[in-house]
Amino acid sequence: MSKKGRADGDLTIDELMLLPAEVLRGRCELMTEQFPSLKYLYDDAFLTKLSSRRTTENYLLFVLAQPNDAAAVGQMLELSRLLDFLKAEGSFEKFRTKFRHLSYSIYASALSELHFAAWMKERHYHVVLEPPVGTKLVEFSASRGDLTLWFEVKSLQDLPDVKDADSVTADVMQRLRRIEQPYALHIREATLESANVAALVRKMKKLFAAHFLAGGALPFTFEIDGLSIEANATESENGGYLASSMGREYVFGDEHSDQARRRIREAIRQLPQGESGIVVIDRTNSTFMHDEDVMDACFGTESLRVMNGNFVNWRDADGAFRPDSNTRISAVISYTRRFVGGPEYLILHNPFAARQLTPEALGGPDVTQRRYNPAARSFVDF
Repeated sequence: MSKKGRADGDLTIDELMLLPAEVLRGRCELMTEQFPSLKYLYDDAFLTKLSSRRTTENYLLFVLAQPNDAAAVGQMLELSRLLDFLKAEGSFEKFRTKFRHLSYSIYASALSELHFAAWMKERHYHVVLEPPVGTKLVEFSASRGDLTLWFEVKSLQDLPDVKDADSVTADVMQRLRRIEQPYALHIREATLESANVAALVRKMKKLFAAHFLAGGALPFTFEIDGLSIEANATESENGGYLASSMGREYVFGDEHSDQARRRIREAIRQLPQGESGIVVIDRTNSTFMHDEDVMDACFGTESLRVMNGNFVNWRDADGAFRPDSNTRISAVISYTRRFVGGPEYLILHNPFAARQLTPEALGGPDVTQRRYNPAARSFVDF
């Protein structure tokens, strides 16, 4: 293996963590050589330090050390393009610290901020990154003519229960990637506490061994305390492996709209009073959040009620858009990046905003705008 590592294909994060630091650094150099402007963010000294921090939480290393992976290269291409496009606005200096962070959530949030600033510049707005508002900094402002918009971008993650359950499943999968017995394993259930994963997987492996030595029939399902695994026969000569994992089922109430509502209210404190504030709810990394959740967060939780003998759509008074508060928010944008087809934008106008926006302010071919008429309890798209 050369100093710069394998030149063919991509590696899993677990495989990358087994490589020597100098090999990881070499792979990172191969990536930055493709995008010279990124060397301001990721100089030699930083890459040396980054490569020594071999943990599965180091998302930045995982991306930079994949110079032949199409998704990783595409991400660096987009980052380089956005930084170059906003260079005159000071993008490299303003975002240097954010894009050096190891955490995926911080990295993804910064990418969304950069994307929206570029999005507004493409619409011929004058963009200022991190303008001061009193003692605070707004993420960016965008001015055109006599209109100035003030942006706060909130990137949402999966709810804690979802993240915890997914991390348990991932831990089980990692520990069962390879076993000695020639079994193809299928995880059917993994409803256990994260602290119990290691001990239960060790017990499960002992059951595999005992079943194999006894010549037990296959397929066979092994079960221990919330861990259920089906074993099937395989002709592999190198032991067994994990063949599949069953996805979990989730049932939600109003958790996602509550989460979006909290983030909208957090943003209010950053926005200047009496101005045109825009709050972006970035749903990209929240698996189960949809536009409808953001609508409930803004306009109130929707339900059916009986009025005068008829069913009518009803909105509770728990929305962020209210006639007596939060009027500095002119609109909330529900946004997500997609792997195919480009990003999606749903712009929800605040009917009670101190400053109402015209359709032209945020309009475009890739945008859906929606206004709500509280009296008629209906929406109009434009």
